[in-house]
Order: sequence, then C-alpha cells, then structure tokens
Amino acid sequence: MDIVATQVYEDYDSTPTQKVSYSTQQDNVQIGVLCIDSTTFPIKKGINQIGRHPNCCIVLDNPT
Repeated sequence: MDIVATQVYEDYDSTPTQKVSYSTQQDNVQIGVLCIDSTTFPIKKGINQIGRHPNCCIVLDNPT
C-alpha cells in the first residue's frame, strides 16, 4: 500500500522490548482530547496509536 507522506504501520506480534500493559476497565479513562479541525478524538490512559491505518486507535482520514 503506497500512501504519500506517511510512516508504515507495522503490527509486531513479537515480545515487546518495553513493559506494555493492556487496557483494563480502570485504564480506559479519558485523560485528554485531540482536536483536528472540527473533529475531537478522546485520548485515553495508555497507548493511543494515531494514524491512517485502520488498526490505529484514532484513524485519521486525511490524504496528505
């Protein structure tokens, strides 16, 4: 998939090099927001993957 001006999203199934905790009910707490133009995205505690790839937590629909 060739997308101009983007980074490649790679979903590695291997063991992480850092300690990663997966979301629980307690970790699903909103700690902020990301505002782009007139759209607001919730930022939750933990890892928030942002990009154009459909597997990201916040998917940006922007061709540039």
